[in-house]
Amino acid sequence: MTVGRPGARQAFLEISGRRLVAKNNTAGFQFAARDVTEQKELRELLVRAERLAAIGQVGIAMRHEINNPLTTVIGNTELLLDRLEEEDGDLKKRLEVILNNALRISEIVKRMQEIKNDKTVEYLKGVKMTDLTKE
Repeated sequence: MTVGRPGARQAFLEISGRRLVAKNNTAGFQFAARDVTEQKELRELLVRAERLAAIGQVGIAMRHEINNPLTTVIGNTELLLDRLEEEDGDLKKRLEVILNNALRISEIVKRMQEIKNDKTVEYLKGVKMTDLTKE
């Protein structure tokens, strides 16, 4: 709980209580509280580290699996663009769109492997996604 002091931190408490009984009557109550702030923070750090490790592993696997066929698409598109005559303007534009999007996919996959911070953005209301934009 935050107290009205400057620099005060929020603390998380675990509270338990029990009723004290004497001669079938309530004689009082006993309460115990302990500060679990550090455990909560450590648990959050562990979850964040595990999430980053999982994202990194997925990024490595995706980069390998996607870049292999993507290299073929990029290479063949560049080869076709080099061989096209100037009069094939519409076809050339379409191939350039394919090449630009293939290069974009390659960059996104690369960024996924390089994620260092667990930064999320709200994609839809209530739906968060890992942010893959350049930092």
